[in-house]
Amino acid sequence: MWAWKRDYTMICLCVTQATIEQFKEQLEDSRETAADIQRQLTKAVGEASALRQKADMAEEGIKPEEMEDLKRKMGVRLQDSESQLEAALTKAVSMEKAKNRLQVELEAVAEDLEKVKRRKISTFNGF
Repeated sequence: MWAWKRDYTMICLCVTQATIEQFKEQLEDSRETAADIQRQLTKAVGEASALRQKADMAEEGIKPEEMEDLKRKMGVRLQDSESQLEAALTKAVSMEKAKNRLQVELEAVAEDLEKVKRRKISTFNGF
């Protein structure tokens, strides 16, 4: 009977460890995605600034409709980048919470495994 519990605990431990590794990989991917989106956002802000400077220098030569179109396009790009960044950061936070939860579960399973080992040793020594 103790062998079954020990085997079950070992299986739970292995599954939990594998799950934690998967979450760590997903968390790293989310962080990379967030960094990439942050770079895109920085680039979009830089482009908007450059267009703003260009528009300021050539204000007399640009039609108001063209200026509004440029503003609209840059606003859309900026909003898209911000949305992507927010989604990536939300995912990263969620993954971090899941990782922490699994770490607690792993520690509990490891503790159960230790208890089973101690019982097995004390039972074995008792014979």
